[in-house]
Amino acid sequence: MEWKQLQQYHRNPPTVGLGRDVITLLKYNQFIDYLNKFNISIYDYIYDKYFKHNFKLYTIDINKYPYKLKDYIHHYILWIRPSYYISEYIYSKIISHHFSNMSYIYFENNTNNKSIPEIQHIHIFYLQV
Repeated sequence: MEWKQLQQYHRNPPTVGLGRDVITLLKYNQFIDYLNKFNISIYDYIYDKYFKHNFKLYTIDINKYPYKLKDYIHHYILWIRPSYYISEYIYSKIISHHFSNMSYIYFENNTNNKSIPEIQHIHIFYLQV
């Protein structure tokens, strides 16, 4: 997906999933299979990775399984600590702080498009210039 196409989703999530390229989707499915093999929920994995050993309310990390985007677009996720909810006003401030001086787009998927509905997370895309 080109930056110009992605811009329509700034603060306005797509109504259908954006999809991943074939290789990324394969890696994502292998990861999910691995979690299932060891009886680990995606919720537990995210919680343990980002929040178990600290008191942070949020963290930002690169998306290891990004949507199908042009190489010059980087896909990050803002993860919110489970059991907390952060309004768009607050997370927009967090994003603008972390991605200042960059062109960025963000959205929180609609419920029907959330692969991990138990943990609030926001997709962030920035344009590498």
